[in-house]
Amino acid sequence: MKRIMLNFPKSDTKAHALIIIGMAGSGKSTFVSSLKNHLLLSKDHKQIPYMINLDPAVSFVPFVPDLDIRTFHKHKEVMTKYKLGPNGAIMTCLNLFAADIGKMIDAIEKKVAENPSQLFIIDTPGQIEAFNWSASGQIIAAALAKTIPTSVLFVVDKPRCRNPNSFMSNMLFCISVLFRLKLPIMLIFNKADVEKDNQEVQNWLTDYDSFLKAISSRGTGYLGSLSRSLCLALDTFYKDLNYLFVSSITGAGFEELAPKFEKLRLEYFDVYYKDLLEKLDSLKVDADDEEEEKAEEKKEEKKEEKAEKKEEKTEEKAEEKKEEKAEEKVNEASEASKD
Repeated sequence: MKRIMLNFPKSDTKAHALIIIGMAGSGKSTFVSSLKNHLLLSKDHKQIPYMINLDPAVSFVPFVPDLDIRTFHKHKEVMTKYKLGPNGAIMTCLNLFAADIGKMIDAIEKKVAENPSQLFIIDTPGQIEAFNWSASGQIIAAALAKTIPTSVLFVVDKPRCRNPNSFMSNMLFCISVLFRLKLPIMLIFNKADVEKDNQEVQNWLTDYDSFLKAISSRGTGYLGSLSRSLCLALDTFYKDLNYLFVSSITGAGFEELAPKFEKLRLEYFDVYYKDLLEKLDSLKVDADDEEEEKAEEKKEEKKEEKAEKKEEKTEEKAEEKKEEKAEEKVNEASEASKD
């Protein structure tokens, strides 16, 4: 049987990768920096996270990355070389990085070998489409998920969610990330310090009627009817959604992150990991079928070879008989001329 080599984590792996995704202005990179500082200073969950920056266009990163895409691909150089705009160059840098994803995976595996409980934090471009809707983003996420347990933190600008239509827009972005990457996800409502009352947004996540009331108070237009329909459709999605209100400036809510991370890690094994094993089994079955097909092909080839050899022998014998008859006629003719 053909051996299938898949580098996927063991079921008792404690290491965890967090892919941080969020739209520009959501405070994503500030959240990443604050998360690192919180983990370094935490009394109960202290550790040194391994930081990875995947934004090639950022000029300043508020943390020191252990692995940086800018080391391998310079955004401005890619713009000049391939005659691209800023966003096109970001996607090209990600494509080039994904084409050589082994470097990142090797670094991660080396770190996990040193510390089996290592936490990896991956900051992505603020241009959310560059990572979420590109093939390279999917390749990077899949490569991570097949190496260590991987989850997604989707960072949202909480003050902007006070508008129910903006809230629904963010929920759709979150779902698109979930469907695209198919990994455990947690919604991070950032900037909770700007407006300390989180109850309204929380009610919209748990109570359909409260969201319906908020939409109705803004009039009945196309957006209102669309948001109402979407909310009804997403009601089941909200029930299983992990979310948390935090402030990257004051640190509020960060003490609740560690238990949430563990929940995401366990969800990875309950859902994604099982799917991964099923794919492995299907690959093994496909490999067995492929081996059987090859064996059948070899049998057919041997039959064809035997048939060809028989045909060649038959033709050779026929040629030999013709030559013998021709010789006999020549002999007869020479004997007749002698007489």
